[in-house]
Amino acid sequence: MIIKHKGEIIYQNEGYGGAFSFVESIKELTKFDIEANSQRLLFGHQLVVLNAFEMLYKDFGGYMKDVVEILKKRGDLRHE
Repeated sequence: MIIKHKGEIIYQNEGYGGAFSFVESIKELTKFDIEANSQRLLFGHQLVVLNAFEMLYKDFGGYMKDVVEILKKRGDLRHE
C-alpha cells in the first residue's frame, strides 16, 4: 500500500489485511457536522480485519467520548 499526500509518499508498506476509511474531500465542515466524500476498504482474512478494528479502538477509543458528545449535541443520541 502506498499513501500519498500532495504527490509525496507519506506511507508505504505491505499488509495482510486491514480496514481503511479515507476522507477525500470536504464539502462542508461545521462544529457538529461534516459533508464529505470518502472511500472505505476492508481487505484480508476476517480475523485480520477484526484485529485491525481492535487496534484502531485500542489506539483511538478515547476519541469516542468526544464523538458521543458531538452526536448528543446535534441530536443524534438521546441524553440518558
